[in-house]
Amino acid sequence: MTEKKITSEVEELSRELKVNLPSGSLPIVIKIIALFTLLGGLSIAGSVFVDIVGESLSFLNYLLRLAVGALAILIAHGIIRKRRWAIWLYGLLVILEILSNPIAAIIPAVILVYLYFHRHLFAESFLDKFVKKLLGKLKKI
Repeated sequence: MTEKKITSEVEELSRELKVNLPSGSLPIVIKIIALFTLLGGLSIAGSVFVDIVGESLSFLNYLLRLAVGALAILIAHGIIRKRRWAIWLYGLLVILEILSNPIAAIIPAVILVYLYFHRHLFAESFLDKFVKKLLGKLKKI
């Protein structure tokens, strides 16, 4: 498939789902990451309301699902707005996933590496400035 065909299919899917994708200045892969992160967050948060009738799960399980879903939606919003803090939050999710299921964390870890190498497309966040200051102090030691 060519990139133009993939782009048109992703844009058509986003129109059907009524999801605004980032402007054309981001690569198509990052747009797809934002779309799937948003859809994943919505499905995780929505699953809280589906299981009410089914199995009896603990309140903490529902709360964890809701928190992870909200975090994924926040990450998608940050990617769409080109904010680098979204990459940091995505990294936090990947670390949590590695701790819970290392095999399932392979694809998100690859996506994190891709986002990290394309971080120049995103605006700096307070975390970047903090890390730079911290590394500068560590170099002086």
